Amino acid sequence: MNKNNLNKGFTLPEILVSTAIGAIILAALFVSFIMFQRSYELQREMTRNQENGRMTLDFMVEEIRNAGYRHFNKGSPVPINQAVILESPTTNSNPSGTLPQDCGEKISVMYDIVPNQKDMGTYNFIRRIVKYYGEQYSPGGVTALSRCRLKRHQCHYGYDSSTGKFAQISTAKAKDYPCEEETILDYLYELSFSFSDYKYDHFAGRLNPLTRGAKSSYNYANSGCINDFKKNVACGQYSPRARAIDMHLSIVSGNEISSVPDDPTDNPDKGKRFLTYYNATMVLRNI
Repeated sequence: MNKNNLNKGFTLPEILVSTAIGAIILAALFVSFIMFQRSYELQREMTRNQENGRMTLDFMVEEIRNAGYRHFNKGSPVPINQAVILESPTTNSNPSGTLPQDCGEKISVMYDIVPNQKDMGTYNFIRRIVKYYGEQYSPGGVTALSRCRLKRHQCHYGYDSSTGKFAQISTAKAKDYPCEEETILDYLYELSFSFSDYKYDHFAGRLNPLTRGAKSSYNYANSGCINDFKKNVACGQYSPRARAIDMHLSIVSGNEISSVPDDPTDNPDKGKRFLTYYNATMVLRNI
């Protein structure tokens, strides 16, 4: 028997060739893994934004549509233009990254709800005032992490027959009729509205593309109107009656995504993040 045949193995060129082929295969697998990972990160962040933004928009639209209430004694409907107001945005001093120039316009609506069955003997109805607004948020006081959050504030009022006015419901019933503030959306980037009358003529808000940036005033509620609204008194600042409200909402991604290009021409620069846009038109009830 020839012992040389039993000891025969791979030659050096064969080992080098096989090693090179294996390295190429591993490199291709690594590149594919990186691409799939980036795609997964992007899709996950986009899905998260889509879910959060759409749910928030639907919730806001549904509630803003409720705008309107009736005089307690007269029983006549209060015009819609006295049941919804728009306030000017608060300018951010150092916008950059995920923090825009401002956190968006502020909208407040007033409407009546049916009280709980146990409270029907006390209240014929409950009046609710809701306000949506953006607020600057800096976690841990770190300026570099500053961004906007969408807030919702609500308060409930009951009619006091002894005074003929509405008063905030006592703390004893605060569990059912709270006066509270909550954060409903993080990484808000834009919130703007357009109030239109029955002819769809714009009369308030910056959303209308024909007036955006072209006027110094967007018919925002003045301080007297805002104070009246808080006291359940119709301010009547808007002479046209709001019939339709257009709304624009945009969210910046909470995480940087490696596959998103960092465009230096973007102002302000959001880094490797992307924006998701939402638009809706709501028709107010005509009571």
